[in-house]
Amino acid sequence: LFSYSYHHSHHESQTMNLPDGLIVSSSYEVTHVIPILDGRPDFLATVCIPVGGLQAHRFLFDALLLKYPQHARHLSLNRCHELNLRFSEYTKGNFLEELRVMQAWTDGDRTRKPQVEPVVLQLPFTEYVPKEESEEEKKRKEQRRKDHAERLRTLAAERRQRKMIERQKTLEGYDKLVVELEEGIISEEAFLLQLSKGGFDDRADFERVHKQLQKKVEDTIAKMQAKENPLEDDEDNMEEELDEEKRAALDREKFPLLFLDVSTLTEEQKKEKRKQHLMKSAQEGRARRRREKEEKRLELETKEKEEHIKYEKNPSEYIAELIAKRQKIIEMRGKRKQDRDFHDRRKNLASKRRMLQKVMGSGSSNGKGANEAEDNFGADDDDWQVYKKMAQTRGIDGEDDESESEAEKEEISWIEKLLMRYDPDALKREKNETQYPQASDFQIELMVERIKSLEVIYQPSIIGLEYAGLAEALDGVFRKLGPERRDRVSKNVVVIGGNTCHPNFVGRLQYHVRSSCPEGSEIKVCHAKDPRIGAWKGAREFARKKIFLEKCVTKEILDKKGRQFLVEHDFSNRYYQTPK
Repeated sequence: LFSYSYHHSHHESQTMNLPDGLIVSSSYEVTHVIPILDGRPDFLATVCIPVGGLQAHRFLFDALLLKYPQHARHLSLNRCHELNLRFSEYTKGNFLEELRVMQAWTDGDRTRKPQVEPVVLQLPFTEYVPKEESEEEKKRKEQRRKDHAERLRTLAAERRQRKMIERQKTLEGYDKLVVELEEGIISEEAFLLQLSKGGFDDRADFERVHKQLQKKVEDTIAKMQAKENPLEDDEDNMEEELDEEKRAALDREKFPLLFLDVSTLTEEQKKEKRKQHLMKSAQEGRARRRREKEEKRLELETKEKEEHIKYEKNPSEYIAELIAKRQKIIEMRGKRKQDRDFHDRRKNLASKRRMLQKVMGSGSSNGKGANEAEDNFGADDDDWQVYKKMAQTRGIDGEDDESESEAEKEEISWIEKLLMRYDPDALKREKNETQYPQASDFQIELMVERIKSLEVIYQPSIIGLEYAGLAEALDGVFRKLGPERRDRVSKNVVVIGGNTCHPNFVGRLQYHVRSSCPEGSEIKVCHAKDPRIGAWKGAREFARKKIFLEKCVTKEILDKKGRQFLVEHDFSNRYYQTPK
């Protein structure tokens, strides 16, 4: 009221008559809508909303804390107060429509420009400056890298050797089972019973797994022999160049037992025949590998030419695509690892839950009734074989996962090879960006927050308060006043308070006032002379006038009428005598 008086004051006048109008005051904690009629505030039509600038600052603080939890130590209520003062604005019209425009702009639709643009705040951080390494340090690092790689190769070779031995033992068991069936040592029924115990669905499933395992063993033996005896490759190459008849004669000479009937052989000869069969398979595997190697070489040359053509067209875009593709593969591998870890955790949790139920008693721990079905999956260890069977549909005990992982490793190796050729510093830059803090890691972006934090005055439900907003409060005041008095106050709407000094507050308020008044009504909405400290200036002017002394409560009045008494004036509350 003092600020409203200061806004309409005339210094030469000794009276404090207030013109008709409407005060909209939004301060730090509350927002008021007060109609002024016939020089007096109409308190019966006044509305008070317990929302102000403090709630807006708290909302911005909570929103940024939820969006950037890693920057919690840089956020505080005082800093959010400052951010609201510097960057926040009220929407000019419909808030939800402005949000849709912002979302469309973020998604790439540039048909309509949003009211505000994103503001990026740079937080303090220590920039990483890589130190220069001497030649000796580089050599030591390179040597350590080579030693580490050699250890990894040794461990990988040992792991492959152990896996190879296990596969050979499994293959020998499969071969023995097939030979016993062929020689009539076991019947067909006993053979199928053995397959069922081994986890096979039928004979076709067994033959498929048997062939796959045999091929893997042959390929592995061929690889190992090629590494250990490179001269054999030359001999096999010479044999491959021979015509078919000479090659068949050479096979009969090297592997004579393969061409004899099994019934004519002794036990020792049968073992030797199986050995010769593996050797011949290994030889054929080496020949096949040489052909595949040559095909891969030709394919690699073609692929390198195609990649070079792509690089020459747009080098920067090509490098960016390679980096993005490599990052995508790494993320896919990480997600697959998380899925495997989740399955392991589920199995462990199920085991712990069953153990707890055994300790606590036979009752169900999940609160189910006696008539409700209980989930006992995992109580029997055989239940978990379902995952093994699911893996067998894709390969042998999840070999597809292994081959997929190997294919991804090859793809990553190929991408890194191209990066080293066309941009040797790309991987080093990526390492620095991921391993060391960057400026972008210490930034806060304000976009929706610039308009949403101040919207709590118009929509207190955003922060969980069940109060009407400022627009609904205006409608309520106008309904209480009626059409005639509404038209009187809508001609002089004065905006007061520090929380109204944000951009577009007057425009937004005028939008709602016009929406609440009939078409063609005369409307005027403006800021007070000094919205922030106008109340103090108005009180100062009131204290300078002669009428001030008449409105003061003297000691004699206080002693006579009591401490609860006050003298009413244009800026005071109404006095209601306390009942005796």
